[in-house]
Amino acid sequence: MAHESAAAFKAARAALVADATLVALIGAGTPRAYTMHVPQTVGQGAWQDYALLQLGSPGRDSQVLDNRRTMTTPLIDAWFVTKDDPFSAAAQSAAKRIDEVLGKLAHASVTDTNGDAYTVSAQREGGANVIEIVDRETKQRYYKVGASYRFYVSAS
Repeated sequence: MAHESAAAFKAARAALVADATLVALIGAGTPRAYTMHVPQTVGQGAWQDYALLQLGSPGRDSQVLDNRRTMTTPLIDAWFVTKDDPFSAAAQSAAKRIDEVLGKLAHASVTDTNGDAYTVSAQREGGANVIEIVDRETKQRYYKVGASYRFYVSAS
């Protein structure tokens, strides 16, 4: 059984990490891509903004003859996560850059650890969003700024 969603995550993460403009916008570290939304801290309570990839839906499989899957279309949310103002120039610029990077993701080649090869493309689905998260223990507010992207993953 293949894992097309993992191929989509791998292609998205590679594109985000390789983008020097996004790395500069996020700050000192490399954009980090996760499949869960846990506020990340660096050191003793020091905060570092980061990129977050989160599965919204596994999508649908496209079938052809003999019940063979030809393409899967997972929906992945891509966010810039910050504890600062989500409407600041920094937050909006980072979210915009994530959108530009993923918007250009077309026919990316990805090979998984089993040697299965995939071709991955992405397209934004719907508009941009800002979501507020409140940590139940600390009452700290965090903000996710970004959008959802439909990935098109097929075996190469």
